[in-house]
Amino acid sequence: MKKTVLVPAIPNGEITRSAREALKGRFLLCAFIVFALIISSLIANVASEILNGAVKYLFAGVFAVLFETIGMAAYTKYCGKISDAEENPAFFECVPFVFERLVRMALATWLASLIIFLKLLLLIVPGILAMLDYAMVGLVLLDDREVGVSDALKISKRLMYGHRWQFLCLSMRFFGLGILCIFTLGIGYFWLIPYMITSYWKFYRSITPQPDTPEEAELSFVSTASPVSPVWRVLIIIILVLLAAVEEYSNEKRAERLAKDIDKALNSQIQASQSSETPKVNKKPEAHQ
Repeated sequence: MKKTVLVPAIPNGEITRSAREALKGRFLLCAFIVFALIISSLIANVASEILNGAVKYLFAGVFAVLFETIGMAAYTKYCGKISDAEENPAFFECVPFVFERLVRMALATWLASLIIFLKLLLLIVPGILAMLDYAMVGLVLLDDREVGVSDALKISKRLMYGHRWQFLCLSMRFFGLGILCIFTLGIGYFWLIPYMITSYWKFYRSITPQPDTPEEAELSFVSTASPVSPVWRVLIIIILVLLAAVEEYSNEKRAERLAKDIDKALNSQIQASQSSETPKVNKKPEAHQ
């Protein structure tokens, strides 16, 4: 496969301006959906505290998959519909679409993460380049085309060749805005998240060849994904739930160890300060009469 830039991306300023225009009149609804997903996840975490044992972590894992995996993927697809200027897009219409491609998305994410991790073990720079190469994997799989796991990784790498620096600069814009959102007590993130995702969709569309062109055929967009059986789909969901439950368990144990270490350090510091403040009693010699 030739390493040439197929489609020159439009400037980042135009990408963000186009994203704001697409979200015009829909910012409030998009922010509300983000708020609903976050609140639902928090309620699920609070409810899981009532339970005990392995059921607690399985309960947390189920809702982590529902809200953090499927929910955010559906929201990303919803922002893609807004980016493409579809009339009256509905968030809940995106959920079945994501569920159908959940297996491919999970496998592609795990494979891309493994490649990035292995390259990070070698050197920092190859790992960063790999992160940029596979940044479009999720959008490729959430696009309307039928693409397999290996094709999604190849297409993302092919699209990002020659566009890594521009995407990094675009991401740094949102990183700076994310820091500013801290001073809004986190409220600004409800507007930043749809703005960022829609801008990424605009960037993706700008570097994607038009349909029925030689460039698109070279990208292997015409390849179709093999159908996934319901058994595999259920198996992947179970694995995702188990991984989320293990992550919840490890995070809780890590927090407990951190709390114990902090208490131990504070107690030792208090004891040291008390011993240093203890007054020394000096016996005065008795006066001779």
